[in-house]
Amino acid sequence: MSNSVAIVGAHYDGDNGAGSGSAYLFDVEGGTPVLTLEFSGDCPGQGAFTVTNATPGAKVALVYGFGDGPTTIANTLPCAGTVLDVGNPNLANRITRADANGVADLNTNLPAAACGRVRVQALDLSSCETSDVVRP
Repeated sequence: MSNSVAIVGAHYDGDNGAGSGSAYLFDVEGGTPVLTLEFSGDCPGQGAFTVTNATPGAKVALVYGFGDGPTTIANTLPCAGTVLDVGNPNLANRITRADANGVADLNTNLPAAACGRVRVQALDLSSCETSDVVRP
């Protein structure tokens, strides 16, 4: 069994509740960055979620909910058994595809009721890897 070291970082840049935030997690032993989710834009208003380090060409789901997890994905869904850090997540209608570089973007309009309350997590539907949770 080998030891592993992780570096975790988070950043939020906002003024009056609007701004951008990101969270990162790196596996230092292998030097491989893991799935990352970032939000930029306004809340409420137009925003963009960007996923990096996804499997190139794979579908990526952005799951969201208003509570903390854990939630285990049911056996009838892709990535069954994967544990999400979002409580009672909505798994539908937020699927995009990563490009050849493993980057996936999703633009959306966020209502005021979501700001600071909604939790969003990326799920690579090829590797079943998850990102950290972001709160726009």
